[in-house]
Amino acid sequence: MKSSSGDLIRYLNANMGLGKVDPSWQQALNDSHKGYYHASEFTQNMMWESYPYPVTLEKLLAGNDGKVILNGVPAKAITPPQPPVQQAWYNKTGSTNGFSTYAVFIPAQKIAVVMLANKSFPNEQRVTAVYNIVQTLKK
Repeated sequence: MKSSSGDLIRYLNANMGLGKVDPSWQQALNDSHKGYYHASEFTQNMMWESYPYPVTLEKLLAGNDGKVILNGVPAKAITPPQPPVQQAWYNKTGSTNGFSTYAVFIPAQKIAVVMLANKSFPNEQRVTAVYNIVQTLKK
């Protein structure tokens, strides 16, 4: 699958309920924001990891640490699932050989950031850079 930064920003905007999206697609996006497990510093959603907002850089770094992602952490099921939270930092890291991504959206703030790099950068650098961008956008 190929995608551009523009595609991903449209996707993040749709996740925040901005723009025109077929109602069934919007419902699927909204459902992906439900919290199913508390793990480490974050809530595990269907696709996203979410943090109560505002969130500290330290908590984001802890939750996006490579050891957490690769080895897992103890998790506690949320029953019933937690409804989507507007005042939350939703994020997802990703990488393949030589390519790095980080996507973030904060519905209550109407802020979304996508970082795409054709170089492998550690999660710590990606998370820190985007956190600093968000802090600047809030001013």
